[in-house]
Amino acid sequence: MKRLLSSLILPILSILIVRPAFADRLERLLEERDCNRCNIRNTDLRERYFRDAELRRVNFRGSDLRDADLRSSNLNRADLRNVDLRRTDLRGADLRQADLRFSDLRETLLDGNRLPPKWQRVWEIVNEPETARHLARIDLSEANLERSLLDGANLNEANLRRSNLRNIRLWEAQLNQADLRDADLFISYLREANLASSDLRDANLNWANLIGASLNGADLRDADLRRADLRGARLSCSETEDGDTDCTNLRGADLFAADLRGADLRDADLRHADLRQAALQSANLNRSDLSRLDLRGVDLENASLIESDLSHADLSLSNLEDANLTGADLRDANLMGANLSGSALTLQEANLAGANLEAANLSGIDLRGSHLRHGRFQGATLQRTNLEMADLRDTNLRGAQLQEANLQWSNLERSNLQEADLSGAGLFGANLRDADFRQANLSGADFSGANLDGIDLAEANLEGATIALESLHETRYCGAILPNGSPALPCDVRSRPEGW
Repeated sequence: MKRLLSSLILPILSILIVRPAFADRLERLLEERDCNRCNIRNTDLRERYFRDAELRRVNFRGSDLRDADLRSSNLNRADLRNVDLRRTDLRGADLRQADLRFSDLRETLLDGNRLPPKWQRVWEIVNEPETARHLARIDLSEANLERSLLDGANLNEANLRRSNLRNIRLWEAQLNQADLRDADLFISYLREANLASSDLRDANLNWANLIGASLNGADLRDADLRRADLRGARLSCSETEDGDTDCTNLRGADLFAADLRGADLRDADLRHADLRQAALQSANLNRSDLSRLDLRGVDLENASLIESDLSHADLSLSNLEDANLTGADLRDANLMGANLSGSALTLQEANLAGANLEAANLSGIDLRGSHLRHGRFQGATLQRTNLEMADLRDTNLRGAQLQEANLQWSNLERSNLQEADLSGAGLFGANLRDADFRQANLSGADFSGANLDGIDLAEANLEGATIALESLHETRYCGAILPNGSPALPCDVRSRPEGW
């Protein structure tokens, strides 16, 4: 009980003690204008009169001093972090060694160079708009540059770490190798800016305009790029001065709903990035690492994904129409319901082993030589698909639509093709050892030269098919419609082997 009372009473007593003390300090400041080392944080002091006040080492952190009169006041070593100084009159004030990090200096009144050099430059940037400024290697860390105009500025190797750059204009600005870690670039305008090899780790680029920007070799790990416009942006590799290759690092970046249409993301590290609802039409993602990403419903139409790593990625319901997936690693990827159609789409030499392609649309595409072992194609559409020499061992193709598909020399050993439609399909030279075709539609299919050892054709439709049934035991095609259209003897379930 004593502990409970203490936990309730102590906070109340602290408020009763602290509030009067704070009020005394504030009254002293307002009346006597003398408050050395006072702590007056987060206070509304708009339009207050502090002319000639003694304010050495005063803590004004987070306070609102808009339109206040601080002429000739002593603010030496004062803490003015996050203070709103818009239209504040600081003429004649002593601001030596004052801490002005994140303070808003827009329209602040000064006479001469009253501010420390760094903050004098910040004041000039926010109050004297000018294009093509030369600011290379400058230290503007933790500065408030919100809404500033820096189009065409040279900020190469500049230190902008943790700076407030919200709504800033940096059109065609040079920010090569700039330090922008933790910088706030919300709604910033960086169209066609050069950010090559810049450090943007943990930066906020939410809603930023990065159309045509160069981000080659930039480090964007854990950056927030939600709804950013990156159309035509370049995010591939760049060559360093040492001759090494520096590739863009987007590991853990938040690209939710970002517009990356036509963006160059070659060799980019996108592991753990959030690309949900991102627009990636015509993007170049060759050799990029997209493994294990959530790409559900993402639009990748006409995207280039040559040799990209999409293993274990979730691409369900995604649009991959006309995408180039040559040599892509799609092992164990989820492509359920994905659109993989289009005359230009290619999956040649792609590795789809263990991939889930249930109900996916793969009609008419080129899958020659693809690795599809253990794949799940239940109900998938593969009409006129080229699967020549594809590895389809242990694959589940139950109910798949394979009309007129090219399966010549493919390996379908132990695959499940129950109830699949392979009418008119070409299976010349295919390995069908122990494959299950029960109740499949095989009318007009060509089995010439195929390995039929252990095949199960029970109750299948073989009308018009080219197949050597004489080598099979009758139980292997019982209940089937034979090539000449006549029915085979019905199956005796008691003598049938157990299904696949």
